[in-house]
Amino acid sequence: MTEATPPPRTQTERRAATRAALIEAARPLFAERGYAHVGTEEIVRAAGVTRGALYHHFDGKDGLFAAVFEAVEAELMTRIAAHAETVGAASPLATLHVGMDAMLDAALDPGLAQIVLIDAPAVLGWEAWRGLGRR
Repeated sequence: MTEATPPPRTQTERRAATRAALIEAARPLFAERGYAHVGTEEIVRAAGVTRGALYHHFDGKDGLFAAVFEAVEAELMTRIAAHAETVGAASPLATLHVGMDAMLDAALDPGLAQIVLIDAPAVLGWEAWRGLGRR
């Protein structure tokens, strides 16, 4: 018996895959060396896409960095919330303390600190950094 050929991906699926590949390729580069020391050519090569694809999906390197920051921030918030829930603090203040402890522990990760605490405020600007963080 032969396996059926999967249907071709839709344009929407191809767009999502390209966008995800760019974010996935850029994240470790930004984490390891910082925004200023990573070029767009290196990112597109690592993602296996063209430079045109980068500019189609993002407003340049800044836009891609913002997407990477949002992904890292979302994962961080999920991790902090899960930790706070696991601990089961007895009051809102205790929950805040647990959350802050989890954030401080996360900040010990050099890649996370590079993206979230060092590069994001400088690259995105204070207002955009805080706005994305609030979301």
